[in-house]
Amino acid sequence: MLFLLKILNRLGCIKFFNFNTQLVINGKKFNLPISGGIGFGNIPMSEIWMVKCLDLLLQIKKGTFIDIGANIGQSLLKVKSVDSQINYIGFEPNPKCVSYIEEIIKENNFLSTQIVPTGVSNENGILKLNLFHNNATDISASLIDNFQNDNTVYQKYIVVSDQASISRILPDDICIVKIDVEGYEWFVVQALNEVLLKQRPFVLIEILPVYSESNRKRYEPQMKLEKYFIDMNYQFMRIVKDAEDNFLSLEIIEKIDVHGDTTKCEYLITPHEHIKRICSIFKT
Repeated sequence: MLFLLKILNRLGCIKFFNFNTQLVINGKKFNLPISGGIGFGNIPMSEIWMVKCLDLLLQIKKGTFIDIGANIGQSLLKVKSVDSQINYIGFEPNPKCVSYIEEIIKENNFLSTQIVPTGVSNENGILKLNLFHNNATDISASLIDNFQNDNTVYQKYIVVSDQASISRILPDDICIVKIDVEGYEWFVVQALNEVLLKQRPFVLIEILPVYSESNRKRYEPQMKLEKYFIDMNYQFMRIVKDAEDNFLSLEIIEKIDVHGDTTKCEYLITPHEHIKRICSIFKT
């Protein structure tokens, strides 16, 4: 089946088909809809390191999983493969992605699973989402103008919501927050300030390389993030993976620093009160 799907995709024909296939993650089978080509990006599943990481984190802290930048359900499927009953709340501003995730929820009869059609920011408003590929669900889409060196293919307007707005729907048992927002991390963290201050969840976050201090668009927000989490008594840990993208260990770091290695973009930011337990079950 995978071979056939790849052929259809290569020929540009997959967008004309709507069907369901099966995807196995962590030994669990999921129904995966392919709708007008959307969903094919989940085959094979990327960032498989997250499954092991989530499994270990949920041994330390149970509760609700918050997904900021849900895209086409990559993290949803992974966390449900670890705990099918976990309460999941995803935030996603791209309406194409929202519609597709709703299909995944329906096809798999996921309970305690909600997708909220908005981005998360330090203000309420309407912003432009920059897509860098001719793909309606572009995983690299960013709210930062020219984030990929002015390679924007097209833009679409999306809605973002601030702390006061999202707090109305957030529970008081948040255990993990995943943030994957292509350069918009600092604005998201500002909207999550009350959650981070009061609930002290683990934060799984992707922070793309700065490459150079002269790249102010990336470097300045990164420095703000580092200072914020240090002041909040959180510890940065870099996720170490093998060549097949499987989880290996955690590397405790003082700061993210300036680098250009795209294989070192995933971090676990841990409340200091959990560091001892983290070190006891993770390889650090």
